[in-house]
Amino acid sequence: MEEEEEEEEEEEEEEEEEEEEEEEEEEEEEEEEEEEEEEEEEEEEEWNERKRRYRKRKRMDYKSVLEYKAKMTKRRMTMMVMNTRRRGGEEGRRENGRKEEEKEEGRKKRKRKEERRERGRKKRKRKQYREKMSLYFFWWFGGGSAFVVLS
Repeated sequence: MEEEEEEEEEEEEEEEEEEEEEEEEEEEEEEEEEEEEEEEEEEEEEWNERKRRYRKRKRMDYKSVLEYKAKMTKRRMTMMVMNTRRRGGEEGRRENGRKEEEKEEGRKKRKRKEERRERGRKKRKRKQYREKMSLYFFWWFGGGSAFVVLS
């Protein structure tokens, strides 16, 4: 009887230990899940903060946009004035003449290229025609036997 009671007590102790271990494991899992959730929340907050900073940096206030546009317009106008002055004198005339010559050279080059392409096209067509006619001629004169003799 005493042995049975001892065995029952031991079994109860073992069951209690197992239950305690299971509870500890569950607590650890819950803690891990909570930590993961906290990390995800932190990452999301960081991401939102980064987006907010980027938008703020990207967005210029209206006044600075107007100032920037005015500055660029002024710069563009001064460049146009400088260019007209530069081209207005003797140097400008020479520069314009050189540009016209370059355009003319480009036209001639394109024309020569097109003529060369056209000659190649005609040459290919003549070759195809000759080939076709020779095959036709060969067939007309019963070329089968001649072909056998030749080969």
